[in-house]
Amino acid sequence: ILLVPRLFMALLSVIFLDGSLWMLLWYSPSKWAIREDSNGERGETSTALTFSSMTRSGPPMEVIVLASSWPCLVFGMRPFTNNLEAMVLAFLLVIVVRDARVTTNVEKINHHLMGKANRGVLSLLLIGATCSVGIFVRFTFAFFAFPVMIIFLWNRWKEVDFKLIYVVHDGLWMAFSFLLVSCAFIWVDTLYYSWQTKLTCNDTTTTCEERFGKKMGRMLKFIVPFNAFRYNSKSSNLAEHGLHPRITHAAVNMPMLFGPLALVGFGSMAKNMRATIIGRREKNRVGSIYSFTKNTCQWTIFSGLLVLSCAPHQEPRFILPSIVPLVFLYGRKVVGGGKVENSTHSALSWHKHVWITFNFILYMFFGWLHQGGLLPSLFQLLDLQSVIPRDETVTQSPRAFIYYKTYMPPTFLTLGTRKDGVCDAPGMESGGVTCSGDFQHEIEVILDLQGENSSVLLEVLHKWLPCHSPDISGNSDAAKHSDSADDRFLHLVSPPSVVLPLMEECDEPTATMKWEEYSIILTQDHHGHISTEDWPTFDGSVKNFLGQLKLDLYTVSCVQDLPSTGRKI
Repeated sequence: ILLVPRLFMALLSVIFLDGSLWMLLWYSPSKWAIREDSNGERGETSTALTFSSMTRSGPPMEVIVLASSWPCLVFGMRPFTNNLEAMVLAFLLVIVVRDARVTTNVEKINHHLMGKANRGVLSLLLIGATCSVGIFVRFTFAFFAFPVMIIFLWNRWKEVDFKLIYVVHDGLWMAFSFLLVSCAFIWVDTLYYSWQTKLTCNDTTTTCEERFGKKMGRMLKFIVPFNAFRYNSKSSNLAEHGLHPRITHAAVNMPMLFGPLALVGFGSMAKNMRATIIGRREKNRVGSIYSFTKNTCQWTIFSGLLVLSCAPHQEPRFILPSIVPLVFLYGRKVVGGGKVENSTHSALSWHKHVWITFNFILYMFFGWLHQGGLLPSLFQLLDLQSVIPRDETVTQSPRAFIYYKTYMPPTFLTLGTRKDGVCDAPGMESGGVTCSGDFQHEIEVILDLQGENSSVLLEVLHKWLPCHSPDISGNSDAAKHSDSADDRFLHLVSPPSVVLPLMEECDEPTATMKWEEYSIILTQDHHGHISTEDWPTFDGSVKNFLGQLKLDLYTVSCVQDLPSTGRKI
């Protein structure tokens, strides 16, 4: 269930990331590719010969750099929408550069063979459809694609002196394909979300039927990019996911994602700004098509980074679409291949070692260690044996599994093997836990408390594990309900750095939580788990620090009902 989606995403990644980069290099070869193919005759080598050379000698250096980057190995193998956004943007660049190549001197000889008008219409239809797909994947796609479209249309219309008939012609064809694909997405989304609305509604009531009818009549309710933009435009909504300084993308996320690529890019940007200020610009020595692609990639990176930095919530994956433009521009330089004739073997090896080391470390960290215990703990729930009480031989199942201070557990992995419900607890202080699922006594439930504070955890414990004292739950029915054997304990899945501060000092195998009605013991642990939000406290012992880099499964019970099994914390 995990392998098939990852294999599928890996295949898409090879086609739309690696393949698109290869096509960009073919359509717009750099001066180094031309130099290697032309045998000293600059400007006389065709792109067909360049591509032939690249295929004979294997993948270009830039493609190898992309394939070996840790974002491609980690994000490219997983079904993130940011990964799909990067693929669509790379494909859009290929279409745009392919169309722009028609106007170069190299390709003018093929006009009478392919038909300029027909080829232009096909490109326009593809561009409109691709933009629609990208925006419906993630609305932030528009921030990266905007300069691509501006540069493309400017160069295209400049060839015809901005005549109105050509401007209208191009706009209508792109609008037609964009609206056609967008309407298809809206239709599918309307069917899906209206079905979801109907499921969560009590159809026997008039209020429900009226609310469902109104939602069916408002198409804006089902335009996903519009809803996503409206949600993310409010700082109050972003605050629930964490707020960051505006400079986080440029100062932290770019170097963390791309490492040497980002540093080389920043250096090149500073060099270009300096050349602009002093009035000295580098001469274009390789033809207009490479210059077109270079400018398009530079503005794509700049536009996406600038607009996304305006939002106060900034996660590294948001700028993942920049990877193909970055590698196209600086992939050869980052491994020391920018100036082959002046580079020594040791210099090339040094650059490559830095690139390999950086990506290996980040791949191990984010690909294996970061939240690495989450999936093993979830798989362990499928085989977890019931805990045997001290004075009974009858087994009992925990009331609930609480995931606390972890990423959202992918509970779909448990479907078909046990009946699970899922609870989320945002806004616990104002509204309590929001749950979905069938919570009968025989059903084991997974509760996701996300990153809520300890008071939320206590409220959940009171709800799902009320002890005998009536004043604890404030509900005599809950106290009576706790007499059931099935309700006497539950499991808490959380890093030890989070749980240890909630426990009193105790030398016994059973520890008492700071809330005296509850006791807790360590049942299982999963090593190789790092939570960057909750690092262990360093007490001077490296061994103790490394020993807390794990995800633990605890058994929580009322003091008098705690089972006798487990290990000392």
